[in-house]
Amino acid sequence: RSLGQNFVTSEEVLQRIIASAKIRRGDKILEIGPGLGSLTDCLLDCGASVLAIEKDDVLYGHLQQKFAKAHPQPHTKEPAVSLIHSDVLLLKNIRQILDDFKGDSEQPSVRVVANIPYNITSDVLKMMLPLKHQLSHVHLLLEDGAARRLTEARPGDKDYSRAISVLINFYANPRYSFKVGRNAFFPEPHVDSAFTEFALASKTDQLHGAGEQEFLDFVSAAFVSKRKTLVNNLKVRFSPDAVIKELTALRIASTARAETLTVDDFLQL
Repeated sequence: RSLGQNFVTSEEVLQRIIASAKIRRGDKILEIGPGLGSLTDCLLDCGASVLAIEKDDVLYGHLQQKFAKAHPQPHTKEPAVSLIHSDVLLLKNIRQILDDFKGDSEQPSVRVVANIPYNITSDVLKMMLPLKHQLSHVHLLLEDGAARRLTEARPGDKDYSRAISVLINFYANPRYSFKVGRNAFFPEPHVDSAFTEFALASKTDQLHGAGEQEFLDFVSAAFVSKRKTLVNNLKVRFSPDAVIKELTALRIASTARAETLTVDDFLQL
């Protein structure tokens, strides 16, 4: 509980996760925070190979013992489970780790399937969604309210008020899959959860010569103050007249706020 982890104890929910993520024999799965290994077991039963990253010392030791004798999947000579003892957010070489894990697999890329602590949701998405050359999908169990905000908010909605809303729709096609009651976990959280899917579909080819980080910094600046207009938020980087000129060319009101713009609007700007 100290790390914000709540373990799925419902076999029905675990099987729904497997079905929703469409896990198949030969899949390569990155699992963040495997905990007691219940989801890991289900992934292995489907014939997937799992790279599991666990931060907690005690849980990592448990996983080492649990999967010490795990045999390679029949279709591969590689270990069925590979363990990394680390905080995933501190892994600076995550791209190389995923490339090595994928190896010569016929699968186009790795997928994330994980039940993560609620308090690292934004950080995990910011880390994983840009990895279009390593990942195809990110499937996460999230707090239900956050899941709806992150997958269903659209420009103009009150929940579309943070830069991460644009980031998600820039990098992926998000989907709310199904709700999970709090009684499916131990320890039982104070809120319900939901299983979500982020199918990576990056729009980096639409940056019109701008760098990827430059675009993300621009979006962050646009959202720096919710109560201010886009012109006011961007005046520390661009002259107000220049911003108004570009907005006018795109037929966007000079009084517009960042939360009313689509990803395509930001790309055009």
